[in-house]
Amino acid sequence: MDRRDERTSCAFDWILDPHKEKVVDLIARVTRVSVETVAIVEAMKEAKR
Repeated sequence: MDRRDERTSCAFDWILDPHKEKVVDLIARVTRVSVETVAIVEAMKEAKR
């Protein structure tokens, strides 16, 4: 990692640090919805047959 990458990483950490709990919660929710969507789509494919 060069110096620019380190500075960018530090900037992102500085911005996200106070919001990490919310970011983790958001990622978990998006993942859950994505998994549920795949399950629904698969169930719809099976129902058509």
